Amino acid sequence: MDTWLAVEVAQVRSGTLVHLVGEVDISTITAFERALRTPVFAPARVIADMAGVTFLSLQGARALREANRRYSQDGIRFTVWRPHPTVTRTLKVGGVGDGISITDGPL
Repeated sequence: MDTWLAVEVAQVRSGTLVHLVGEVDISTITAFERALRTPVFAPARVIADMAGVTFLSLQGARALREANRRYSQDGIRFTVWRPHPTVTRTLKVGGVGDGISITDGPL
């Protein structure tokens, strides 16, 4: 079965929203990493809406960690919003998600 990843970027009141739906694995990692490099406008915040991501590989988790590091260096807040339970589990494996802001609440 082929995997896919849909990406939609929108400017919302609380920042730049990167809405993702699908799976993040070896076949979609390039699109995922590209989505995490989206231009940021005021307010300086990137929100990765992961509610529709049903699979996140460890490579994808490392991409989130790298995006968090890169945005932090530029003074931009990075948040993983509404992660699917499988995404949350992957981020907890080996602490790869340590330091990433994760929330289910309102932005």
